[in-house]
Amino acid sequence: SPGPEMAEKSTSLPTRLEATTIWKQGSTARLQCTVKGSPELHTTWFLNNSELSTSGRHAVGLKDGVATLEIHNVMLTDSGNYTCEVLNECGCESCSIKVTVKGAVRGSVAVLECEIAGSAPLEVSWKKNKKRLSSDKKYRIVSQGSLASLEIQSFESADTGEYECVVSNEVGSVTSKSVLKQKALAVISHWIAGLLDLSRWLCLGTKTIKKSTAMQNISLISVRVQPL
Repeated sequence: SPGPEMAEKSTSLPTRLEATTIWKQGSTARLQCTVKGSPELHTTWFLNNSELSTSGRHAVGLKDGVATLEIHNVMLTDSGNYTCEVLNECGCESCSIKVTVKGAVRGSVAVLECEIAGSAPLEVSWKKNKKRLSSDKKYRIVSQGSLASLEIQSFESADTGEYECVVSNEVGSVTSKSVLKQKALAVISHWIAGLLDLSRWLCLGTKTIKKSTAMQNISLISVRVQPL
């Protein structure tokens, strides 16, 4: 009878995608819809009403009732509304999803700078969450003249935390702190700690040296971020 025949050829609504999703820049993303219907089904993917096909960074497919779209090396321009359209001789159905691509943090270099002044020799060390850091593939510690810096390679969320610049000489040591957040990669940030107390200036001499003979103070002056 015509009833069952129409039911057999009809295309059911594809399994709906989540309303929104977030992709990371540089990653490989995959969208898929489960589709049912007969006879032959044709699926088409669109980004903001522009058809996508297998070429370059895009790969589309349909296998075992699953329509897929893969995008390699996701870019910020891949943000937008994606639609999977399913078509057969009985009609057309579709489902859509809104995608937001966020810029990748990984791969950037965060640079913390500490301006130092006092009687030489001065020893500079850096700590993260109270743990002393040393120069390796992750961290690069540089002291040149009155400027000490800590470079954090391939900055990512795990690198956020409290950083300390510790400067010392024979008289004693001073410490200044900063909380480095991930958003510091987007804008220039300033150290939360202000100028250090003047009574903690460093200078050479005996440990009973008077404060009035201290020469200069120490402060963390800036946080800057330089992309690779």
